[in-house]
Amino acid sequence: DEPVGAGVRPENLTIAYQTVTSIDRHHPASIASDQLVSEDYAFAGGFDSFLQSYFPIPPEVQLPHGDPTQYPLERMAQVYDAAIRYLPNTKAVIGPVQVYNMANDPVTWYEEMRPQRAKYGRYPTEEEIRFMSYYALLHGAKGLFFCCYRWDGGGQYGPPETEDVSPQANPTQWGRIKAVVTELKAISPILLAPTSNTKVSV
Repeated sequence: DEPVGAGVRPENLTIAYQTVTSIDRHHPASIASDQLVSEDYAFAGGFDSFLQSYFPIPPEVQLPHGDPTQYPLERMAQVYDAAIRYLPNTKAVIGPVQVYNMANDPVTWYEEMRPQRAKYGRYPTEEEIRFMSYYALLHGAKGLFFCCYRWDGGGQYGPPETEDVSPQANPTQWGRIKAVVTELKAISPILLAPTSNTKVSV
């Protein structure tokens, strides 16, 4: 997770990846990053799939370095387009779909954003979940990662917040997720069909 920020060198990650795959070549490895920086793509020798840590809800939250919004939904296109442009086509780009409440995010660096989180934090709507899912696929993502089903705060993650969108704990949010996934399953033969170069007009 976040190899650039963690100070991991690309060559060291490649060695670790080669070691893991020599033991179990059927176990894919992934990295995640929340930045659009070219350094991320230098790690291509150390993973099979790339997950962009892009969680845009709500857009009203102020970032510590002064950006007017956390991440506008439309900026997701830049994320996927850049990843697909710079990564080898043997690497899969996975699209994250935020389903959790930002107010419950336990990551330490969000501490200075606590007032905004408390004010604006909410669960993504069904429409927003649908948008993030289809937008990722339309921009070339080969899979979706719904984040997050459950976590327990505390420990290394700082504040003791917890998150749980399981059907037992949060049936409303689970219903939103299920509705979108049901749609995607219905069109899965299309999504999984081979890529066609046929030109069409609408």
